[in-house]
Amino acid sequence: MSRQPPMWPIGPFHINLYGLAMGAGLLVGLFIALSEARRRGEDEDAFTTAITIAVVAGLAGARLLYVMLNLGIYAAEPAAILRLWDGGLSLIGALIGGGLALYLTARGLRLRPAVALDAAAPAMAAGLAVGRVGCDLFGLPTTLPWAVNIAGQWVHPAQAYEIITDGLLFLWLWSRRWAAGPGVRIRPGLQLARFIGGYAILRFLVEFTREPRGALWLSPAQWVSVAAASAAVVWVRAGKGLPAPALKPEPAPDLVQRLPLWGWALFIPLLLVLYFALNAGQAPWSRILS
Repeated sequence: MSRQPPMWPIGPFHINLYGLAMGAGLLVGLFIALSEARRRGEDEDAFTTAITIAVVAGLAGARLLYVMLNLGIYAAEPAAILRLWDGGLSLIGALIGGGLALYLTARGLRLRPAVALDAAAPAMAAGLAVGRVGCDLFGLPTTLPWAVNIAGQWVHPAQAYEIITDGLLFLWLWSRRWAAGPGVRIRPGLQLARFIGGYAILRFLVEFTREPRGALWLSPAQWVSVAAASAAVVWVRAGKGLPAPALKPEPAPDLVQRLPLWGWALFIPLLLVLYFALNAGQAPWSRILS
């Protein structure tokens, strides 16, 4: 189920809540990725260039996949493809486009592509959690007490589920970035494989509350999740024989690295409060107060 996301007019433009949330998610992810790349000894200027190109490619991928999934709408009005302010972005498309661009750009800038992608893995999970605050897709009808009211129907707050699961995925990846401890090397690509596999499994579970079943009792997104999780398992097994990247001198920890895990965990309830505040008219307590 979907609705038109909240928009605010500013002169001739209209600011879309989903676009604002995705922009905030990109900024949060950017700070985390830069900090992790710096800790791993990557050239900061080169990585900044690579991640900037990846962000642009991620936005293009987000729009492209959304358009491909809604060809019937855009075939009738092709000019609407360029109207990004009307909404219509796919987070999965952003991950595909941004991840591919980061890999190719890292190679071109003589970075270590696997290390660059590993540095971005926790950042992508954090960015997804923030981006889901403004998402305009909701779940299936339910009578659960935390349901939200959309168009007069109480449904699963699927975004809230993804805020929680993406947030937990980030916490797990962030806690595993040192392997067994500071200074210990881990196989290249392991963090990225963890992110892909973890997100695929969590999205598979959340999807039971979002879309009705399709072919062979699963939705299209669940079949994609099965394929992604399988690829992550193959990736991990194939990478067991790869040597860990050489250590480089680690700089002094910055604020992002020094923040304890419990501090990062506080962002999950804060995002949930923000999500329900932005949907106050549809929040569970609205039926109690009405």
